[in-house]
Amino acid sequence: MQLRPLLGSLKGCSIKSLFTIGIYAGNSKLLDTSVFLEDFVSELRQLQTLGFDLNGRHFTVKIHSFVCDAPARAMLKNIKAHSGYHSCERCTQTGLYCGKVIFPEVDAPLKKQCCI
Repeated sequence: MQLRPLLGSLKGCSIKSLFTIGIYAGNSKLLDTSVFLEDFVSELRQLQTLGFDLNGRHFTVKIHSFVCDAPARAMLKNIKAHSGYHSCERCTQTGLYCGKVIFPEVDAPLKKQCCI
C-alpha cells in the first residue's frame, strides 16, 4: 500500500499546525503526479488570482515553499531520484558507484538553468 500526503501550513499566522491538502492512497506507486496535483494546482491558481474573504477580511494566497523528502522531491519535479547516476540537479557530472552513488567532483560544470 502506498500513501502520499500533501500537507500545508500557514506562514505569518498564530496557527502552527499542519493541515491536509490531499492524500494519495493506492496499491502501487503514483505513476502520474500531474493527476494527483491537478485539483490542488487548479484551486491554488484560483486562490492566487482572486484570494478569499473570511469574516469581512480579504486574504491573498502565496506559496512560500515546498518541503519534501528526497523521493517526494524527485517525484514532484519529475527528475531522477537522489540515488541515480545523473541525479545532481545543479551540475553535469555522472555519479560513480562505490557501494552507493557518489558525486566526487566539487567543481563540475553547472547545468544550464532554465526558467519557464
